[in-house]
Amino acid sequence: LEAYAAAKARLFANQRPSDTLVVNADDPDVLRLTRDCHARRVSYALREPLTEGVVVVGDTIVRRSPAGDEPLVPLSAVHLLGRHLLGDVLAASAVASARKAKPKPVQMPDDPDTAKPVAIRAGTKQAQIIAMLQRPEGATVAEIVAATSWQAHYADARIMPM
Repeated sequence: LEAYAAAKARLFANQRPSDTLVVNADDPDVLRLTRDCHARRVSYALREPLTEGVVVVGDTIVRRSPAGDEPLVPLSAVHLLGRHLLGDVLAASAVASARKAKPKPVQMPDDPDTAKPVAIRAGTKQAQIIAMLQRPEGATVAEIVAATSWQAHYADARIMPM
């Protein structure tokens, strides 16, 4: 994983001021890797209090700025396998924010408590990873690499595609 982190650090170091960097402000390693980056930064966080960026306020994902909080997505519209995946939704919201996307009203299903069944073949790596991610503590990329024999960059891209 050290070589992977070094490669990411080189990518960050070579970004220009006209580029945009979406940063997980809850991750001290990411903050360390991106501290000298020259790109425009859009942060998101579940735990860290941000004065600017994408955060959860009450039951809504908002874009926080000096002008105030702009509602983006109600949490009731987000159906996840576990709360730990909410960070992925915040990252996607930060990308939309960076692209200056305007929020559209979310159409709620008639019965939001009815889950849509998804067929997952037993014994597949997909089933194994989903089981790991559904644990209360979730799963790290290192744990997924160990369980699947994938390279770290592949596991990272499969779990959190850009």
